[in-house]
Amino acid sequence: MEKRFTAEELPKSQWSIWDEWLGELPYASPFSMSWWLETVCDVFGGRPHVFVVTAHDNSIVGGIALREINFLGKSIVSPSALSLYMPVVLSENLDRHDIVDVLTELARFLMNRFDVIHGVHNTKEVADVRPFQWLGYQVDVRYTAVTELTTYDFNSMDRSQRKQIKKAERAGLETRPYGDSAIMWDLWSKTFERQGLNAPVSLAQFRRLIDSIESHNPGIAFVTFQVDGTPTSFRLCVFCNVHTAYDWIAGNDPTYFSVGASSFNVWSSLNYLKTQGFSTFDWCGANIMSIADFKLSFGAKLVPYFGLELKPWWFEPAFKCRSVFRKAIRRR
Repeated sequence: MEKRFTAEELPKSQWSIWDEWLGELPYASPFSMSWWLETVCDVFGGRPHVFVVTAHDNSIVGGIALREINFLGKSIVSPSALSLYMPVVLSENLDRHDIVDVLTELARFLMNRFDVIHGVHNTKEVADVRPFQWLGYQVDVRYTAVTELTTYDFNSMDRSQRKQIKKAERAGLETRPYGDSAIMWDLWSKTFERQGLNAPVSLAQFRRLIDSIESHNPGIAFVTFQVDGTPTSFRLCVFCNVHTAYDWIAGNDPTYFSVGASSFNVWSSLNYLKTQGFSTFDWCGANIMSIADFKLSFGAKLVPYFGLELKPWWFEPAFKCRSVFRKAIRRR
């Protein structure tokens, strides 16, 4: 019996076809776009790949954009730092039987193509991952928080957040779109310093990521300022279209927690996105209790998503040793 769908790697010369297909899907994320993949591989290393599943008429019905690294002579699928999702993407016009067949074809293709598949984190739209499970992939249930912007208003939030926002308004704080990478880096670094950590990327790497986002116009940065012009809080939201905005990174100066700067930044940012026609805000993760509680206090709902992995027994200890070694090198 002839296969209904075929998986293959899309050559770089045809990546524009992939991007155009993604642009027509309301639930596509920027993390699947070829420019994003090329940027993170340029910044963090690795090789970009785009794999598609096509029907008999050569139309794309599904696929995934992946980053490959080489470790111990093995080809490994692994997301980069700050790639919050690395999802499988499916066409909207597939029925449940099509979905199973498309995912089965893709799952088989990937397991034959790579030695290790590590950290394929899907967006919430991929609800059926059984074909991967049937073929031996490990399925990891994770959670994100999602705010429906169409119904979002002041009363959607917990009372504690409403009090913080009123406090910020009395203090004269102002939030506006503002794309200064130096200001964002400073606030982001202070967020990590408060936890006794270093930022996961350097300032140069951060600027390259921001420059790429700005050049492709798929993001908006929101910075909250004190009356005297001091920046206190920021977040950078990315998107592929006006359906869903993704909360990519955020940072705060802890000095201004007492005036409600962080809460005011969220409130202002979500309101702005709502006025621009966005219908959904994906907070990009709600797996740490304290962080999840903060996000859910803004009227968000907890939504599961699935991670997919296919790892031999030796991978975890070897990869942990690699991480320890790289951290030691960076400290020198």
